Amino acid sequence: MSTKATTMTAKRNGHTTTTAPNAPPTTAPLQPVIRVENVERACAFYQKLGFTQTMAVPASDGSWAWANLQFGASAFQVVPITTPNSPNTKREKKTRKETRGLGVTLYCNVPNVDAIYNTCRAAGLEFTSELHNEFWGDRAFTCIDAFGYEWMFGETVERLTPEQMLAAANPH
Repeated sequence: MSTKATTMTAKRNGHTTTTAPNAPPTTAPLQPVIRVENVERACAFYQKLGFTQTMAVPASDGSWAWANLQFGASAFQVVPITTPNSPNTKREKKTRKETRGLGVTLYCNVPNVDAIYNTCRAAGLEFTSELHNEFWGDRAFTCIDAFGYEWMFGETVERLTPEQMLAAANPH
């Protein structure tokens, strides 16, 4: 797992932006955006899971307005649940009050799923599935993070052919 990235800071319009100088540019074509109450706290937690923070941009009030985290070639963005420009729609109000990301699970393939499991267990997260072997060859678990998002972390422990996966998924 990586630790917090060494950062560079730059001032622009009176605000400081932090970036990780050794992180590759984020070119992931799909980058989920998750919304949280405290971007800085969320980034600190995700870094404990092995993500590298590649950039953070402050808001005028000193909180963080946006951050980008990366794990290998994958990336996601973290933004505040509310901003001055947030629309005041029915959907927006539900997003602020109800379960975040309902129906979506973020999957991350990691090199050491046991270490990530132990970090999540130590953080007191809610587990929706314990560590187990999946029919496709991964050892995995699923949990709800401290910000309401469901994550599935897995480690490939056996490379299976499509035929082997089909047989494992349908043992009868």
